[in-house]
Amino acid sequence: MAITLTVVAVYFAVSLGLGIWVARGERNIADDYFLAGRKLPWYAVSLSMTGSNIGTEHFMGMVGLAYVFGLAPATFEWGNFIPYTILIWIFLPFFFRKKLFTIPEFLEHRYNQTTRSVFAGLTLLHMVLAVLVPALYAGGRILYELPSEKTLTEFNWMFMGSVLIISIVTAAYCIYGGLLSVVWTDVLQVAVLLIGGLLLVWAGTQKAGGLGAVIEKNRDAVVRELPDGEVEAKPAEKVKGTPDEDAYYSRVRLLLPADHPVSPWTGVATFWLTLSLWYVGTNQFYIQRCLGAKSEWDAKMGVIGCGILKVFLPLIIVFPGMIAFAHFGLGQPRDAIYVKMIRAFLGNPFAQGIMLAALIAAIMSTVSSVLNSSSTIWSIDVYQRILRRNASEAEMVAMGRWSTLVIILIGTALAPLLLWHEKGIFIYIQDMAALFAPPIAVIFLAAFFWRRAHGRAATFTLVFGIVAGALLWVGTAVLWMRPNVDLSDPIVIDRFARTGDPVLKEHLAQDEAIAKRRAAVLDQLAAEAAVQDRFAEVGEVQRRVNAIIRQRAPADLWEQMTKDPALRNRFAKDVEVRGLLAKDDVFRAHLAQDPVFAQRLLEDDVARERLAEDAMVAKRLARDSVVARHLAKKRLAGWLPFLAEGHVEQTVTVIERIRPLLNRAAVTWGLCLIAMIASTILLKPDPTERYDPDTIWNPRWARLPAHERELNRGLRNLMLWWLVMVAASASLFVIFR
Repeated sequence: MAITLTVVAVYFAVSLGLGIWVARGERNIADDYFLAGRKLPWYAVSLSMTGSNIGTEHFMGMVGLAYVFGLAPATFEWGNFIPYTILIWIFLPFFFRKKLFTIPEFLEHRYNQTTRSVFAGLTLLHMVLAVLVPALYAGGRILYELPSEKTLTEFNWMFMGSVLIISIVTAAYCIYGGLLSVVWTDVLQVAVLLIGGLLLVWAGTQKAGGLGAVIEKNRDAVVRELPDGEVEAKPAEKVKGTPDEDAYYSRVRLLLPADHPVSPWTGVATFWLTLSLWYVGTNQFYIQRCLGAKSEWDAKMGVIGCGILKVFLPLIIVFPGMIAFAHFGLGQPRDAIYVKMIRAFLGNPFAQGIMLAALIAAIMSTVSSVLNSSSTIWSIDVYQRILRRNASEAEMVAMGRWSTLVIILIGTALAPLLLWHEKGIFIYIQDMAALFAPPIAVIFLAAFFWRRAHGRAATFTLVFGIVAGALLWVGTAVLWMRPNVDLSDPIVIDRFARTGDPVLKEHLAQDEAIAKRRAAVLDQLAAEAAVQDRFAEVGEVQRRVNAIIRQRAPADLWEQMTKDPALRNRFAKDVEVRGLLAKDDVFRAHLAQDPVFAQRLLEDDVARERLAEDAMVAKRLARDSVVARHLAKKRLAGWLPFLAEGHVEQTVTVIERIRPLLNRAAVTWGLCLIAMIASTILLKPDPTERYDPDTIWNPRWARLPAHERELNRGLRNLMLWWLVMVAASASLFVIFR
């Protein structure tokens, strides 16, 4: 343990020292602090973009998803070549040549000040809630869990202390050196996380039986989500040809059915136009490195280099999850699987220290990027433009430092709240992205490609998109949400009686109050003649009745009974025989599995009161598909009381059928596109609005400026490396389609 923590402490010291050292000669001006003096080489841009993109939430969240669902999460990395192409040849030339500090500035060039202000506010909100908070949470969790060898299940102060350590060290060099410190520490951090990630992949592959064994175990298994939210894995050959075959998903394919939880084909087909275009092409903390490049060639080559690195990144942020599945099987908490792998595969304390340092590197890279970019937006787009128009450059730099401090304090305070997010942090990040991305992607595409689009329409689309996305998110979630279940509802009672939920049965068996009532109700039912008669034809029970009769009846009478079933049945209804049957273990075991027993248990006043207070019973029943559908119908009928019962049934059926096809981000993007077109036509533009004509894309903008074309020859040709990036990414989709 001491060796592990020593390695981590050395890494903290080196990162902090490097961040301060590289910025030692920095001038106290905005260009130097916010954009590293606009002197970054392409490889620094490339590695810093990679580092800011890949955080510990990927190692915890994406590895956790790959552990459960297989290769599917790789689509988030390999599908980025299209938005990278749009950024390189369409967006970036304008961003760079106009010497922008922030992406919101572009919207003032193209639309108006209001659009810029709204977008700046949304960007700050997203960076804090959807990037900074999960990064700090994931980092604090790993820094707590790995040395302590405990799994974090609830808030404690050691976890909070881990979050504070990361926040303090990262904020220190961000506040001191700005983007220059951030970028060069990113270079170090990416190197460390690549070394650590590959070390774990190598060790894990050996432990799991070799590369061939890992691939075979994932290829030969299929998975499905159960009604209770758990995931089940089975050998593919056992599922093939069964009625449930379509409910299972391959673990080694990227293009999967529309109801797949991670990689539905509807999401893959639209991902590049919604989430990915927004993240890659309009995200301040991603693009800011490009704005700080020393030339347009360096900015573009930096993006291409990042795109090529993304071809290999799933090796360290997806493949480990597949290794974990091959070694452990399913059943581990998805957000804790990466830490478990480190403990299981890396027994050497020094190796564990390197791995922990790699994870901390991923955290610090993301956190520092968010801090620097959000402070840039606050200082340039809010402070200088709204609060203090005549602020000097020194005052803006000072505001950048103070805002960095405030932002890290907010993120640190909010990070523990993710402990209560059940679906894992990667799903949380994607859910937040699906809320912000669609309207932003639409207004940027309209800005470059539709000359008629104007500021009022863009502002309306931004606001409309956030509201529509939130309503779509909440509406579908609330209609099928899982509340406490009313145990007086006859549909729910019937479902409780019929459900074969093993977790629920095990839970009820451990409840003493329910166990006592269960025994009492079982005694009562076992003695009832009508209940015994229901089991008269059950083979096992019939054999037990025969054994009881044989013990009670003389030998000659038993011989007659074997020839005369009516005589045997009359004797079976004898009071003494019934009494003995009521105490028979085999009969009681059959009765305990019967729906009548479960229903009678629910009708028992003492048992009902206990069940009504039992959160597990309500939770498991609410996850049952039949109960969920029934509750959705009741909820819809409450919302729309004018709908007849038959129409409610039809409406829910239609929603159920189209729901898998409704990728939320894609639907919101479509609504935003309609809103942008309609508002552009119906709303009159502001007569004072004057947009920069250069913002309308011109193919000539894809070419480098004349003074940079000498850089673009031979192996330094941008088009050559862009083709390499596109071919590599697209071929992976063909191979794993």
